Amino acid sequence: MTRLLTTMRCDFTVQWRNGFYAATAVVTAVWLLAAVQAPFDLRWLLPPLLVGNLMVGTFYFLAGLVLLEKDERTPLALATTPLRHGEYLGSKIITLSGLALAETLLLAGVLAGWRLSPLPLLVGTLLASIIYCLVGALAVARYHAINQFLLPSALVLALLWLPLLAYLAGWQHPLLLLHPFGGPLLLVEAAFFPQPPAEIALALLAGVGWVSLFWRWAFVSSSTQRRGDAETRSC
Repeated sequence: MTRLLTTMRCDFTVQWRNGFYAATAVVTAVWLLAAVQAPFDLRWLLPPLLVGNLMVGTFYFLAGLVLLEKDERTPLALATTPLRHGEYLGSKIITLSGLALAETLLLAGVLAGWRLSPLPLLVGTLLASIIYCLVGALAVARYHAINQFLLPSALVLALLWLPLLAYLAGWQHPLLLLHPFGGPLLLVEAAFFPQPPAEIALALLAGVGWVSLFWRWAFVSSSTQRRGDAETRSC
């Protein structure tokens, strides 16, 4: 626990110094300004808007942190420390998800006039943020520069956003809950519009299942990479 807290403090410092929090504040202000000026009610758009908006503060911020550390050869140094793989990855997920959660609560509260159910919003946002972070960690693992990562990342996000696009097109089906973002999207939607309890339970179960799957995948990928860094150092 001490290592995790220390790592979180270091990640927070790096994120602050690199302007992540300032960028989040600017994006939030722009969204709020645009929403206030919108000539129509945005309430029905809030679920996909809020889930899609998490992308920058989780998926791309985590990828940016990983690329920054690779450029500074941080993974090579970490390979010789007692820091565990789960602590390294968990620190980034906790700090970035906390930032995303604060941004989403502010946006949802202001745009919906605080007429919402906070619990499904919190759970849906948290699940979506964790999935974004884990998929970001997996997607960026093989790259060493942002220009190499941008095009593949767009393809990954296109796949992740299938339920959001289906929502905007007015097409909804229970099978969408089996998609990684189907559950989180429905939970966020339940914060503004009542949903069947059975679908909420399935959404929660599916979301937790995808988090577990991606965590295991990212954990194995991170472990393999750190072992490779250690071998490189020993050579």
